[in-house]
Amino acid sequence: MKSSIFILTLLSFSALLFKNLGPSTIHAGSVHQPKSYLVLYGEKVYEREACASCHTQHVERADEQWISLDGIGGKYSHLWLYYYLQDPRQIIPESMKPSYAHLHEAPMKSEMFFRMFAKKASPENRDTLWKQLEQEAQGVAEMIEWQGGERPKLSEVLALIAYIDQIPASPEMERRDSLARLEFLSENRPWEKFIQNSDSLVRVLSQDTAQVKLGQLLFERNCTPCHGMQAQGIIGPNLTDAYWLHGSQVPEMARTILYGVPQEGMISWQSLLSPAELGAILSYLLSVRGTAPEGAKAPQGVKE
Repeated sequence: MKSSIFILTLLSFSALLFKNLGPSTIHAGSVHQPKSYLVLYGEKVYEREACASCHTQHVERADEQWISLDGIGGKYSHLWLYYYLQDPRQIIPESMKPSYAHLHEAPMKSEMFFRMFAKKASPENRDTLWKQLEQEAQGVAEMIEWQGGERPKLSEVLALIAYIDQIPASPEMERRDSLARLEFLSENRPWEKFIQNSDSLVRVLSQDTAQVKLGQLLFERNCTPCHGMQAQGIIGPNLTDAYWLHGSQVPEMARTILYGVPQEGMISWQSLLSPAELGAILSYLLSVRGTAPEGAKAPQGVKE
């Protein structure tokens, strides 16, 4: 059931997810670190599946034929990648990418792993290395479950996800990101004034209990696929408890709503809400704190 809700939500919001270049757009892969055994295995899967026939990892080489993965590391959640690789058109209807559903069923092959990485290892060391790889894959599976999906079996798609998730940003990609960031800040100065100014319409309406009903209607219309009808959390976090991933103060909540958290599946709403509507939604969110609805999602983030 959770998987179905997630796919339906992404069907509605996928275009915005890909276009968002807000403050949350990061490239965890920018920091070069030694590749784990799971990542190395995933790299071999990437090569075996001929992913390089359509993808480049250098943004300056991208064109209509070559789709750049430059800096994709950390940009999308493990859960998003898991479903996208399973059925790309369910997530992005216009996608030309073939399905890699066979990788979701293909168990990781110890003989391939040993042939690639542990030819000279003793039997005892081989067992240790294989257990290490399985533990890494289990970590990816647990992350997918934590992000709202069903826990997947240990299969080759987890290795491919681990590899994709660490593809770093090239210097050119980082330069372009910096320019996009400056453009984003320039375009969003009006919103920042609404957020920071305590006398702004957004801030004033957020404290107005008369706005709660409108905020509830807006929330139910737009936010329930991820957060539930009572803000109890489904794919997204529970918004009624004291634990917060991106801050519980009004300015922090406003930024999360406006700019999104694309790597976690939260889209940007800045082009879809007016300042008055944002203020009303914030008023509603403040009203449901501590309500503890039945079946609320487990706490996520930091207690505030």
